[in-house]
Amino acid sequence: MPPPIATTAHIMNAGSLSKLNISQLKLKCKEYKITGYSRLSKAGLIDKLAAFAPTSTSEASLVPAAQAEASPSSIPQASDQPAPQAHTGYLLQEAEDPPPAVMQNGSEPVRKIVKKRHKKDTHKPVARYQSTTGQPRQKSLPEDPNATLQPPCALRESQTTFQRPRLPGRLTQAIDGSTRPNFASTVISLAQSQAAHSQGTFSSDTTPASNKCEIIGKSPEPQSTKLASTIAEQASEPPKIKSARPQTYEPKSFKAPAVLKSPRTVHSSNTLRPIPSLPSCSDRNPDLGVMLPPSHENMTFPRISMPPSMSRRRQAERMSVVFSGVNDSSVLAICVRVSRAWRYAVYLSATHTLIRDFPGKRTSAALSTVQEPRMTNTWTYLRARRQEMDSRRQMFGQTWLGRFMQKANIAPVSARMWTCPDDPRQIMLVLRFVSTRLVFALARRYEHNDAWTKEAVVGAEEVVPDEIWKVTTKAQGEEKTESFYVLFDTGEVIGHAPQCRSPGIIFGQRVARGRGHLEIFDEPRGNGIVLRNDWARYIDSIERGDVPSLQDAITSADQEFYVAGISSFWLRGPGGADPLLKMIAARYVLACVEPNSVSGDYKSVISMARRLVGGGLVEQTPAPMKAQRIGLLVSEHHLVESVHLEHRQPRPNSRLHPVLALVSTAPGREYFVLRDTGMPIGTNDEGLETVWQEIVGCDAWGCVSA
Repeated sequence: MPPPIATTAHIMNAGSLSKLNISQLKLKCKEYKITGYSRLSKAGLIDKLAAFAPTSTSEASLVPAAQAEASPSSIPQASDQPAPQAHTGYLLQEAEDPPPAVMQNGSEPVRKIVKKRHKKDTHKPVARYQSTTGQPRQKSLPEDPNATLQPPCALRESQTTFQRPRLPGRLTQAIDGSTRPNFASTVISLAQSQAAHSQGTFSSDTTPASNKCEIIGKSPEPQSTKLASTIAEQASEPPKIKSARPQTYEPKSFKAPAVLKSPRTVHSSNTLRPIPSLPSCSDRNPDLGVMLPPSHENMTFPRISMPPSMSRRRQAERMSVVFSGVNDSSVLAICVRVSRAWRYAVYLSATHTLIRDFPGKRTSAALSTVQEPRMTNTWTYLRARRQEMDSRRQMFGQTWLGRFMQKANIAPVSARMWTCPDDPRQIMLVLRFVSTRLVFALARRYEHNDAWTKEAVVGAEEVVPDEIWKVTTKAQGEEKTESFYVLFDTGEVIGHAPQCRSPGIIFGQRVARGRGHLEIFDEPRGNGIVLRNDWARYIDSIERGDVPSLQDAITSADQEFYVAGISSFWLRGPGGADPLLKMIAARYVLACVEPNSVSGDYKSVISMARRLVGGGLVEQTPAPMKAQRIGLLVSEHHLVESVHLEHRQPRPNSRLHPVLALVSTAPGREYFVLRDTGMPIGTNDEGLETVWQEIVGCDAWGCVSA
């Protein structure tokens, strides 16, 4: 038997309230939801609580009756007959239907089930009743942990759409004959409903024909004996406290958080990102044509981390000029660890080194994208340019031209040109120029003219897009330079170019230092050899906006079956399908035009054609300068029929050297030509000369072991 609960009547008398202080009295007023007590004195608070005592007493008097009704002795014993199903049918009805009206003595009691609103628990419904006789609405009982009333599971499942649920059938019967229902019967009905729902005793036989709720899962058949024993056990045990919001979180195994962003790392001078190596030579330029450098201009520059204070940066900028002269990376790695100022100076030194060692348009274009030069780390771009230069030199040393130059101890290209300062195609044009120079030098090797071996290419500039370039050479130990106009496809010289003018001198007198800057040039120191008028007019036409082409200037005796010196039948067949073969044929035709077509004295096409057929007629008067136009005449001996990368009758266990190609001409003769320049170096009937066999590294028929 549980101990008796003290009712509110024993606490709410004037004697017991006078023993409490004002704070305790206000707390009790707040507990019973009494309003208008904040500014009352102690006597006023006692009167306020005393006036509330009768109402609380009437509500508290229901507690012993409910406990007595809920005792195990008051529960009926189980029988063979099925249990009453009035409350079970109520639980399976939809919560949105209004409760049935109960008529007694001409009065219609209105029953409402509303939600008791608490700050933390807003999901527990509490029954309140209001009569139509005009009686005031009764206050609800305070929550008692020993007598907590939990709603059935069906009510909790539909609490999101809960408005006015039906009352249990037994509660409806208790209301019959009185305006206030028995609270103990309500407790018993709800306890039985909760036990029946938790045990899964609902079936289709206990539900009404209409307004059925769907029960998920298959429930067993109802057993009256099991139901009665379960209700008796739950009524004898003290009610368990359940939270209004059940915990739905199920703890799982620990999963490490995903790293969305890599941690920030500090790049030092010796821990920079690796630069990908350059690809090998392609079939288009298998030996001399070094691949174009990677597009380092589009790379992003990281910021310098851990900079010093603003007062130390000016001193660090002066130190960066000193560090730019240090080439040993291990020394710079030690200087980085000294202090923040030294570290900042080492990072800034890369910009000075880049401007000094790699001047040109490429460097200027890359640095122009930098927003904050004093906070930008350019070591990555500097290392990329250095690796690009070293890779090109290493690849050139493995070619036939590089092996010959190393054996002869000749440096044909300056260190600056290996970096391609202005255009990535500069190194390709320079190597073609050196290769063609070697071909003409070996053809005239008995004249003992080795002046070209002491000169190195120091500059290359494009004049006509993809056709004519300007190449500048400089002899070792001399300041004088010499410039040439060179064909881009073959590397052949077409004439001298004017030299660069020296600024600052006019009529033998220098500009005074106190005067403003004036850009004054000396007259060029020419050597008497100038560019021909036809080539000069061709170059000037580019400046006027015309778009000429050297292929349009190529003529031959049979223009019906040969387009620019190449067989039209072959172009419609395998020649047009393979761009490499077509390119080799075009280079061969351009390299084999008549000598006076490219350089030497100007001759018209008609004059050169007469000389080819054996005529000795020479023009009496030279053509006027305005009438001189480029005429590239191809003789019948060099009209291209086809191009091959292998012998027509291949020899066993051998193949044609990858540097060479075979060109078949109209008279039925085959020439060995260099793929990169189109220059012929031998014929198929006579074979290659011994000197070319040693230079290229093949036999007399241009073959190497497969």
